[in-house]
Amino acid sequence: NRVNDQNEQIDTKSNQWFGATVVSAGIDGPLVACAPRYVFHQLQPRKAERVEPVGTCHIAKNNMREFQELSPCRTSYWGYHRQGSCQAGFSAALTKDGSRVFIGAPGSYYWQGQMYSINTDVVFPYKPPRYGHFGEGQIYSYSLNNPKDKVYKTLEDKKDEDDSYLGYSATTGDFNGDGTQGVAVGKPRGAGLLGKVLIYAWNMTNQQNITGEQIGAYFGYSLAAVDVDGDGLDDLIIGAPMHTEPNNEGKYETGRVYIIYHGGGPDQRRFGELETRDGSTSRARFGLSVCSLADINLDGYGDFAVGAPYDGPSGRGAVYVFYGARSGTLAKPSQVLQAEDLTWGVPGRLSTFGFALAGGIDLDGNQYPDLAVGAYDTDKVLVFRSRPVATMEASTLFETENKLISLDERNCTLERTQKQVACTVVNSCLKYGGINVPPVLDIEIGWTLDARSPRSPRLFFLNDEGRNVLNQSMRLYRGKLECRSERVYVGENVRDKITPLEVEMRYGLRESRGGGGAASGAAGRQRRPRLNVEPVLDANRGTVQRDSINIQKNCGPDNVCIPDLRLDIKSVDEYLLGSNNLLTVEVLITNRGEDAFEAGFYMVVPPGLDFRRVDRLGEVRDVPVLCTAPSHANNGTLRCDIGNPLASGKVVNFKVILAPSFAVGMAPSYDFHLEANSTNPELAGSLHDNVVRKSIGISIRTNLALSGVSLPDEFLYNYTEYKALAEATSERDLGPQIVHIYEIRNEGPSTIDEAEFFVLWPAETVDQVPLMYLLNQPETHGNIQCQPTEYVNRRNLALDTVLARKSFLDKVGVSGTSYSSAGTGRLTRLQGLDGATVTPSISFSSSPGAAGAAAAAGTSSTATGASRTHTEVASGGRGRYQESSGERRFHSSTGGSVTDGSYERRQQQQHSQSSSSSQSSSSVTSAGGGSGRAASTSYATERRQESNYGAGSGRQQGQSYAGQGQQQQQQQLEVAGGERGGTS
Repeated sequence: NRVNDQNEQIDTKSNQWFGATVVSAGIDGPLVACAPRYVFHQLQPRKAERVEPVGTCHIAKNNMREFQELSPCRTSYWGYHRQGSCQAGFSAALTKDGSRVFIGAPGSYYWQGQMYSINTDVVFPYKPPRYGHFGEGQIYSYSLNNPKDKVYKTLEDKKDEDDSYLGYSATTGDFNGDGTQGVAVGKPRGAGLLGKVLIYAWNMTNQQNITGEQIGAYFGYSLAAVDVDGDGLDDLIIGAPMHTEPNNEGKYETGRVYIIYHGGGPDQRRFGELETRDGSTSRARFGLSVCSLADINLDGYGDFAVGAPYDGPSGRGAVYVFYGARSGTLAKPSQVLQAEDLTWGVPGRLSTFGFALAGGIDLDGNQYPDLAVGAYDTDKVLVFRSRPVATMEASTLFETENKLISLDERNCTLERTQKQVACTVVNSCLKYGGINVPPVLDIEIGWTLDARSPRSPRLFFLNDEGRNVLNQSMRLYRGKLECRSERVYVGENVRDKITPLEVEMRYGLRESRGGGGAASGAAGRQRRPRLNVEPVLDANRGTVQRDSINIQKNCGPDNVCIPDLRLDIKSVDEYLLGSNNLLTVEVLITNRGEDAFEAGFYMVVPPGLDFRRVDRLGEVRDVPVLCTAPSHANNGTLRCDIGNPLASGKVVNFKVILAPSFAVGMAPSYDFHLEANSTNPELAGSLHDNVVRKSIGISIRTNLALSGVSLPDEFLYNYTEYKALAEATSERDLGPQIVHIYEIRNEGPSTIDEAEFFVLWPAETVDQVPLMYLLNQPETHGNIQCQPTEYVNRRNLALDTVLARKSFLDKVGVSGTSYSSAGTGRLTRLQGLDGATVTPSISFSSSPGAAGAAAAAGTSSTATGASRTHTEVASGGRGRYQESSGERRFHSSTGGSVTDGSYERRQQQQHSQSSSSSQSSSSVTSAGGGSGRAASTSYATERRQESNYGAGSGRQQGQSYAGQGQQQQQQQLEVAGGERGGTS
C-alpha cells in the first residue's frame, strides 16, 4: 500500500488480483497487466476519506523498461459519480501494433459496465493534490491537439441494462474490413440474460451486436479473434460456458463455443454465418476460456483453443485445439490435452486445467506458435511447445493399364506351389518438406491388400505368399523422393469379381527416444522435454493413400457388366394335404444380358414344408448349381449359387423338392417368395422379372366312418328278478348290464384338426325313474378327453367290483384302455391314411352304455370308447307296456356302421375344422311304463350338432323300439311329456 508525503494511505493493494488480466501485443510489443480489485482512497480536505475498488492496469513498454499506470475510473469528483466499483482491468485487449489498449470495467453504472479506449503512448500529466507522483494513473487530463490521444469510453445506458456486465471480456481484431483494429466486448448478462457481444471501432463507435440464444448460458464470457477460414478477415470465437443441453436430464453446463464468421452479412463486412462446438461432459464448462493460436500448424488458416476447466475423466480440466480450414473450423478437435495425462513436473493433482489460455506467440523460436494454459487452483501455468509440421507427399499406385487385371494372364509363379497366377506391381513413393523440420525422418509404412475384404482377401504379396499385409521402415531425406515396388498376385477361385482390388498404404513417423511430445499421448508428455521437439505429420493431409484396380470381365470396353436375369417357375396350383406326394417347384433362370457375377437363386421356404433336395433338369448342365439348405440361421431361405459368372445367354434349370407336413394352425396356402440376382446390378427396368411370388393352395379331403356294437345285442328282462329303485342298493339289484362300444375312423387322406362325438341315450323318465342307469364314466382308448356327465351313478349304488375292473375294450381286442374322469374330451394328434397327424377333439355327453371314440385320418388308427349301463323298468310305469309271461325281450343295437362317404374341402382358416358330420342310431328295447328317452350319436368337426328334448315333444331318428309282440322295427319315435335326455 502506498502513502503520500503526509503519511496518508492513498490505495490498498492487498487482494487486488494483480495479473488477473494479462495481454500482450506480441514480441517487442507492450504488455498490460491489470489488478481489477485495486482500491483507491479518495482524499479531500475537510471531508471523510472514501475507499473505492476502481481497479487499475499497468503498461510495460520498451522491453519492460518503461511503465505507466492507467486507472480510468479514478476521479477527483467528490459527488455521486457511479464509477466507484468499476473494477477496471477485469478485461483488457491490445491492438496488434500495441498502439491502443481497451480496458473493461464491468462495475460502472450499477454494473451496466463500461469500456475504455486509450492510446498507449499518451501522457497524462495531471496529478491530484496531496497525491504527488503517486497520483499517476488518472486519465481525465489529456492533450486536445491529437484526437487519438483522447480517451474514448462508453456511456451509461438505460436502467434496464443494470447488472449486465459490459466489459466482462474483450478481444481486438479487424472487424469491419478496413484494416483498422476494433474491439469486441462481452456482456454476458445482457439482452435479458441471453448474453451479448458488442463490436466497436477504435473510437468506441458501436458497429454491430451479436446476441446469445439461451438464458443463463453466459454468452460472451470469453472472446477471441482469429481468421479461421483464411479470408483475411478476423472471425469471432465466443464462449458460453454455462450452456446446457435442452431436453437432456443430467447434462448441465456442458458449455458451447460459437464461431461467427466475418463477411457473412449482406454487405460482406458484417458477422453472419456461425458454427458451434459443444462440450460433452456435464458441468465441464466448455468455453470458459478461449484463445487464438494464430496459425499453429502453418497451413494458412487460423487455429484456436478452448478451455474446459472441469472436464476430463475426473473433472480436473481439459483443453481442446481446433484447426481452421477453407471451409471453416474442422468438426473434431485435432488434439485434446487432459490434466490426468500431465504428470511430469506437476507435483500433486493438477486441477482447473484450462481456466485461462494464452497463445499465438512463438516462445521457443521454432517458428510455430505455442500455448500457455493456466490452472489457478493448483497455482500452475503450463507451456506447450508446438512441434514442427512435416508435410508429406505420398502415393501408392498399381502398375497396370486402364486399371484392369486379367485373371487369364497368369504370368507369375508361386514359389511354394509353382502355380501360375495373375499378378501386377504396386509402386509407392514418399517425400516430405516443411518449415523447420529435420533433414532426415524415419517413418513406418504398412500396406494392406484388398483392404475392403479383410476377412477373405483376394490379393497377396508374391514375396510373402498368402499374406496381404506388409510392414516396413523407410528413411526419408527432406525434399528427396523415395519409392518402393512390390509384386502382388490374385488368389485362386475368386468369387467376388465385381469389387475392385485395393491397396492401402498407411504411414507415420517412427518416434525416437521414448515418444514425441504432445501428439504421442500421455506417455510422450511424461518424458523430460528436449531442446528441440520432434516433428509431426500434417494431419490435414492424411496419412493414408489408396489405389484400386478392377478384374477384367467380359463386359465390353467399359468393363461394366449389366446382366438381365429372368426367373420362371412351374408348380401345382393346389396341394392335397395327406396325399403323401412330394411338392416340386421347377425353376428356370435365364441371363439375357451381360455376365452376371455371383449369380444366386433365393427361395423362402414356407412353414409346413421340409426341404429335401435339388435336382438338375435339362440336357445342358454346364453351369454348376450349389445350394445351401434353409435353416433358422438363414430365416428358412434356400440359397443356390448358379454361376460366377452366369455368362450371357446361359440357362439354369432345376427343381426344388419339398415334403409337406401338417401343423396345427397352419396357413391355408404355401406362399413362396423366389428371387434371382447377382452382385453386379441390373437396370431398373429389367428387375421386374427377377422376383416371383407363388401361392399354392392347400386342399383337405377326409372320409369318416362310424361303427358300433352293443354287448349283448339282445337279452330278456324279467323285472320280477330285480328290485325297485327305492329298494336297490347295488347295481345287480337293477338289472342286467349293457355295454356300447363305438368306433370312429378317418380313412383320409387328409387330417382333421378337431372332431367331436356325441351320444344320447334314454336315461330316465320325467319322473326321474331310471331307464338306462349309467354306472361309470366312459372307458376310452386313444387321445380322448371327455366332458363330465352328471348321470353317473346318481343313486350312489354299490358297484360290482369285478365288473368295475373289467375292460370291455380288451374284450373286443382294443388294448391300452383307460377310464376317463373327464366328460368332454379332445383327441389330439390323430393320423390319417397318409401318415400325417392331426389334432381332433371328441366330446361325450352322458351316455347309458356307450362310450365315445374318435379316429383320425390315415393308417386306420382309431379311438374307441365304452361305458357300462343297466336297464330298469320303473314300477310306476309298468302298466304302460303289455306283458308277456312276466318277461320282456330287449334288443339293444348301436345301429351298425355309418360312413359319411367322401368329403373334400379347401382349408380357409388357420384353425380349420370339418363341417361334415355323420350320425348313427342307437336304441335299446325295453319294457315298462311311462315315457322313454331316446339317444342318438353324432360326429361333428366344425359345429356341434345336438338333439334337444324338452317339454312337449322330442324327436329321435333311427330309434329301434321293441314293443308288444317283441316286434323290432326302425321308426321315428315321438316322445311325449316332459322327458329329459342325458348326454355324455
